[in-house]
Amino acid sequence: ADEEFAVAHLNLGLAELDVYNRDRAALDDDARRVALDSIARSLTRALTLDASAAVGWRALAHVEERRTQFAAADDAWAKVEALSSPESRELVEAKAARRDIAKQAAADRARQRALRALDDGAADEERSAALAELMPHVDDVVRGHALAGTLARRVQNRAEDRAQARTLLERAAHDDAGDVEALRELASVFVEDGDF
Repeated sequence: ADEEFAVAHLNLGLAELDVYNRDRAALDDDARRVALDSIARSLTRALTLDASAAVGWRALAHVEERRTQFAAADDAWAKVEALSSPESRELVEAKAARRDIAKQAAADRARQRALRALDDGAADEERSAALAELMPHVDDVVRGHALAGTLARRVQNRAEDRAQARTLLERAAHDDAGDVEALRELASVFVEDGDF
């Protein structure tokens, strides 16, 4: 396909999605992930070239939900809403889908913000704000307690942040004794507190 021809990428993504839907029961988890990633790449390329294809956004929304990328799915459904005519079936579907994934999308966005806040150059204010956004979703995010504990530890050594970090990281270590990252962060909190 011509790299700049949106319709070709859209057709490719939709065709890949049809094949996936036909064969998914026979695929193992790795094959499903590879197939969904390929479909998402094709659809994303098409929509980067031409953002006016509601059918592409709808397909991408479904694919992102299957990939558990709920923030991306919510963004795609928002595009479907914007491109749909009033009272259309697509508009009703998009609104219902966004309601259904609202909690997961908020948790996904909070997780993404928390990961960005762990960058070395992130300001303390951003880390605190990211932690506050993550806390309501800590049970809904993969490694949520470990992520929140790490963020709390990296806030500028206020005693209450270290105490919160310790509590969160102890919970993460309790939930998954093999989480080496959480254990390392917890050990650092103990050392900082002089609890050798």
